[in-house]
Amino acid sequence: MPKKSSTGLTRPQKTKTGTRKRNTKKVPRKSVPLAMLVPAIKDVHRTPPARIPSTHYGGPRRCHHPSIKTLMLQSKHRRDTYDHFYRVEGRLERAFCYRADIDPNIECYFPQPFEIDFCGVNGLSVYTPDFIVFPHDDKPYLVEVKHRDFMLFDDARDLYQLRAKTIKENTGIELQFPPEETLLRQPELENLELIHGFMFQPVHELKRSWKQVQKHLSRTDPVDMGELYRDNTLSPEVVAMGTSYGLFTGEAITNHNAPFGRNLTIYLER
Repeated sequence: MPKKSSTGLTRPQKTKTGTRKRNTKKVPRKSVPLAMLVPAIKDVHRTPPARIPSTHYGGPRRCHHPSIKTLMLQSKHRRDTYDHFYRVEGRLERAFCYRADIDPNIECYFPQPFEIDFCGVNGLSVYTPDFIVFPHDDKPYLVEVKHRDFMLFDDARDLYQLRAKTIKENTGIELQFPPEETLLRQPELENLELIHGFMFQPVHELKRSWKQVQKHLSRTDPVDMGELYRDNTLSPEVVAMGTSYGLFTGEAITNHNAPFGRNLTIYLER
């Protein structure tokens, strides 16, 4: 005898409302001929690509990096077209992101903006740079992040140097290779990671904290962070948030002489 269907309570069906992940829509990689690289860069600056950069399975560990630069862009148009979560490969690319996020000379940066088609120039085919960087007062440039050991191979070094030379000669755009030692330098990298974390506090609190910290700093004599709250005029939280915001905007400077804390010396921009 066939089994009758249940007439009792049934489990509600799951809805797809609110389950859409951020920035996961697959968008074909944009291919740019070498001759059109400069206009393509201007287009990226105006309307960043709405896509997650591709990563290689079986390669470096894939990481998600929330970019404070992209999050704090003043243009609503940019914020709507590009998620501030970047997917990067390995600790070197992530270390570059921390440096670019806290560097006051950089307006914004984006990972894997497009694929460059060399169209056979100097025997080259296609290439995708790791990052494109837009400084406030200088020309944009491309960045390739590679481990020191990788660049020791003659074939790899010659290939990337040829790519950089070809791009520079034909477009005037530089392809830079930041040294691994610079990207991973300590305690600077750990300091930048902590500063980056504080920068996700509400902007009005960051600005208010910086105004309080700024009153106690000098342009000539560095001050230890610990001295700022030693007399109980400022709390450690205010000092940490204010210092982070000052370094982010470039109004404060540090040589990263110590881990982020009471022994780190800071002073006002000269």
